[in-house]
Amino acid sequence: MNVGDRMESDVGRSARELYRESYADEERNRKQQRRGGEKGVVLAVAVGALVLIAVLGKVGAIPGGSVYAVILALYFLPAMIASNRGHRNSGPIFVVNLFLGWTLIGWVGCLAWGLAHQEAVR
Repeated sequence: MNVGDRMESDVGRSARELYRESYADEERNRKQQRRGGEKGVVLAVAVGALVLIAVLGKVGAIPGGSVYAVILALYFLPAMIASNRGHRNSGPIFVVNLFLGWTLIGWVGCLAWGLAHQEAVR
């Protein structure tokens, strides 16, 4: 292989690498946009439920509605933290929190999972 062939292969290789990097950047942006949508939906549903319970408590439909709203907020605290941090497993954390959060072990496990450090997705 002569110098010219080596230069062409280096140029071709670098162009392929640039294409792969730009494609990876686009994929990363799409995932962040999707994650942002999920985060908004989870937070909107959580806040809506808390407001509904608090309002129903004020009008007397649910006695002690404000207390229930605080308890519900604390119950789903791990899922809200994971969603707010943009955790890539915020959906599964919510599901586990929903079904096993009533156990202290399930709630603490979801909290630890939601606060866990995340490696960057390659």
